[in-house]
Order: sequence, then C-alpha cells, then structure tokens
Amino acid sequence: MRLPFSDKQFEEPKEILDDELLETITLDGEFVFSLDCPYGSAGVVRVDDVYFLWCDSIVGPFRDFASALKWSGYEITDASESITCTELTADGVARLVPVADYVSPGYEIEINGEIWRVCDQGSLVRARAR
Repeated sequence: MRLPFSDKQFEEPKEILDDELLETITLDGEFVFSLDCPYGSAGVVRVDDVYFLWCDSIVGPFRDFASALKWSGYEITDASESITCTELTADGVARLVPVADYVSPGYEIEINGEIWRVCDQGSLVRARAR
C-alpha cells in the first residue's frame, strides 16, 4: 500500500488525527526506533517508506528516518534505559541521538544490545558489548 501524502504534508508534519490512517499506522507500522524509559517509550514507526513519530500521539509524515529523528527532539536523558534501532547501527545511533546537557559522565544506556557510556565531553562511547 502506498500512503498518499502531498509534498506540503512532508514539509509540515503534524499530529495524525485521521482514524483510518491511525489504524493503518498502528496495524501495519514497524517500530524502527524505540527509546525506552521507566515511564514509557517513544519511537519512530515506518509504514512502507513513510515514517511517523510515536509518543503521546502520532506525528508525521516524514520522508526518511533521519528527518523524523531530527524533528523529534528525542535525546538521551538520565531516565533513558535503552534504544533499539533497525535503521542504524549502535554507532550511528550514538552519533545521531544527542545526550541532554545535564546527564552526568558515566551514565550508561543500552543501544542495540551494547552498553554505551556518557564520557566527560558529554558524548557516548562504547562501554562494552552485552
């Protein structure tokens, strides 16, 4: 199935309110990115070749994964437990998902099954494989 979106809709993503489209995203969507915290998860869902943000609501559409991730504002906080991503390697996720300024060096998060640690400069470094 090809989802029908105009160029303008891709340029101005917004909350999806159409019940039929919400059902399609919910039933046919594949989570390609999930950021898990104790209070829930946020992520990116792909339906065919279109991406949507999934959190308290569903927002989109996005032409590609990188656009969705950039628009999302997702970041690693001191409540983030793990990230699973089928679109990128753990290295790619560590480069693209920013760490919040207040996260202390030494904080660890699991990315695609590997443990990563926040270093003194505030970026992520591989700590160990799981």
